Amino acid sequence: MDNEQKPPQTAVPQTETPEPEKSPVAPAAGSAPKNASRLSRFRGWYGTHKKLSIPATVLVILLLSAAVPWSRYAAAGLVVKKNFNIVVLDSTSHKPVSGATVSSGRQITQTDGNGKASLMLSSGRHNLAIAKKYYKDQRSSVLVPILKQKSTPSFEVSATGRQVKIVTKNLINQQNLSNVGIKVADITAQTDSSGEAIVVLPAGVAEQKASLSLDGYNDAQVTVKVSAAEIAENDFNLTPAGKVYFISKRTGRLDMMKANLDGSDAQVVAAGTGREHDYDTQLVASPDTKYVALLSRRSKDYNTSQIYVLSTANDRLLGVDNAKAEFNIIGWSGNNLIYTVDHSTLPEWQPGRYKLKSYDASSGKINLLNQAAANGDETAYGVETYPFIMISGQNVVFAKTWSIYYQDATPDGFFDGKENTLSLISADGQGYKRLAAYDVNDYLEYVQHSPTALYIWRTPETTNKDSFYEYTVGASAPAPIELDGDQFYNDQQTPYTSGSGQKTLWSESRDGKFSLFVGDAAGLNEKTIQSLGKYDAYGWYGDDYILVTKDGTELYIMSSGGGKPVKITDFEQTGYFGHG
Repeated sequence: MDNEQKPPQTAVPQTETPEPEKSPVAPAAGSAPKNASRLSRFRGWYGTHKKLSIPATVLVILLLSAAVPWSRYAAAGLVVKKNFNIVVLDSTSHKPVSGATVSSGRQITQTDGNGKASLMLSSGRHNLAIAKKYYKDQRSSVLVPILKQKSTPSFEVSATGRQVKIVTKNLINQQNLSNVGIKVADITAQTDSSGEAIVVLPAGVAEQKASLSLDGYNDAQVTVKVSAAEIAENDFNLTPAGKVYFISKRTGRLDMMKANLDGSDAQVVAAGTGREHDYDTQLVASPDTKYVALLSRRSKDYNTSQIYVLSTANDRLLGVDNAKAEFNIIGWSGNNLIYTVDHSTLPEWQPGRYKLKSYDASSGKINLLNQAAANGDETAYGVETYPFIMISGQNVVFAKTWSIYYQDATPDGFFDGKENTLSLISADGQGYKRLAAYDVNDYLEYVQHSPTALYIWRTPETTNKDSFYEYTVGASAPAPIELDGDQFYNDQQTPYTSGSGQKTLWSESRDGKFSLFVGDAAGLNEKTIQSLGKYDAYGWYGDDYILVTKDGTELYIMSSGGGKPVKITDFEQTGYFGHG
């Protein structure tokens, strides 16, 4: 048993015990791991800076798209839309074609007076269709750029009918009128910036009825001439909208009437009663033409006159002052009518018989601006009167002079405390100021020589020596000047103020004929509108037109810059006429 062999033993290899793994350390909050990729870091920045990252992405896409010709418009068209402009022209005259329909997909518009049309299109290529009656339809393709449109493509269309040219102008100043709407032969058109339009009409017709319209002007019905041999030219005038008011006796009575600025559509606004007289009827419009004042004898009481104010917005004629008295219109200061009142039923020696008033047409309020003084009795009395009243802007300058009446000798002390005065007050009754005072026995005369100034001629009874003064509105008192009697009268002026108050119109007689002048608010920087003509100043219509008269019985309108007067109407010359 001892010699028995044992099988060899196999060695068993020994294994090493592995060390436990260490836990990874977490990165600090808000920072990328040290071994993170650049892409991971970019994603983190992109998510936390969206206000910058998103616009930048759009820009990059556009730039990349623009760099690849085959794809840039397809990509940009998804996000870029803009107004794309084209111009449509007549192939023969090369003038703009207005009222043509331009379409691309669902986008449809029409050309304006300059042949221009604008469509909201995405970037890329689009098909356009251009159509208008009596023109051949046209289809074209346009490329809408990604960036700003640098040029406006034009497309010419061919007429299938007869072409006519329509030119429109302002009747008064003959300036070209753009954007005038034209309707003729069931088509529409519009004049361009030069006041012209090419219209195509059916062949075989010598003329067509048409209507013209433009904001601020009266519509006009005209006849368009058509020629088979050439482009017929048709010139038409449009009359600015508005009305002129005047007195007329065409019915046999003194009616207040109104008419368009070209004299058309004349109609009676306030029919005469038959009690009015030429010599004491007055009609004065406010400078802005909102109101018209009428002084006339319309009641059965023959001994009194009445003042009325008409609103041109509705032609309502309203009584202004209900006193039983004689009235006289001085003029307008803005919306305030300035007038005097003579309470003829009161005795001359009673204070308050004569008054200076204003009527605010916008509110209906009457303001007492001044009241004349008086004293005495029927044997001897003194009374103040208003020998001179001048309106300058919002101010009223007025003089008061004492008149003395006595039967025998002047009572002792009768002149004590009496002075002749020059004063100023605003048209609403505020800001009264005495400007000058003179001896009651002084001879005084006043004339207006500009919109803001007047001359004073003073001759004291004690010395009989003439002296002259000038007062300019805004000064504290009149100032002595070197002047003579001829200059005093020759410089006399009746200024008319424009609707805005910024311009002045007046006329002067030279060599027996009138010369017309326009200046600024103070009457300076004058421009001669007409020299040695036959037209006299009547007033303003707004700021662009002036009204003038011929022979005192014909009313005309003309441009404030000069030109040929356009007759409005004949009218009745009354005791006073003026416009403003």
